[in-house]
Amino acid sequence: MCIRDRPELEGFVFSPHYYDPLAVLGLAAIDAERIDPAVLGAFAPGVRWGVPIFMGEFGTQNDYETKAEHLDILYDAFDRSVAHAAMWEASQTGTYWNTEDFSVIDTDGSEQPWSGTVVRGYPRAIAGHIESFGWSAETSTFTLAVSAAREGVSEIYIPIRHLGTSPKIRVRGAKYRLLADESLLLVSADVGASYTVTVSP
Repeated sequence: MCIRDRPELEGFVFSPHYYDPLAVLGLAAIDAERIDPAVLGAFAPGVRWGVPIFMGEFGTQNDYETKAEHLDILYDAFDRSVAHAAMWEASQTGTYWNTEDFSVIDTDGSEQPWSGTVVRGYPRAIAGHIESFGWSAETSTFTLAVSAAREGVSEIYIPIRHLGTSPKIRVRGAKYRLLADESLLLVSADVGASYTVTVSP
């Protein structure tokens, strides 16, 4: 079967992998204008078929000097595509898969220096249609736009690690409640409504 052909399956998810060749080679080539089209190209079949997209693997080795910046570019591209993703990888072991040191934690359980970059705001469960969302690593600001709200409560992960326990929250068109202990923002809107959310330090 060619990748151009939609699989004859119900309820399937398109799950590509993406590893930037220059990052794999250890070259400090942080370039969103080069990486963004590559990510969109990886997502293209799923977009064309109109199915959910899950980036099944992405990342780079821990000795890559600009790993945090590289991951920010990738996460931003995923967010713009409203795609799900799973970074490779998290394991507390001295035995590396394929001799690759990618893990977000070290063998003693401590975090890698770049680990904070994977702690981002994101819409965990939304009762409605996500028009757009994003997280700015530079300003620690989360934004979300939702239309066609449905009955129920939406859940947004708010990284207290970056925002503190009393972040600035601006919600237009809906009601909200912050559960700081759970890093969770709950939002409820009238059925059919549109609303926006902005959270900053």
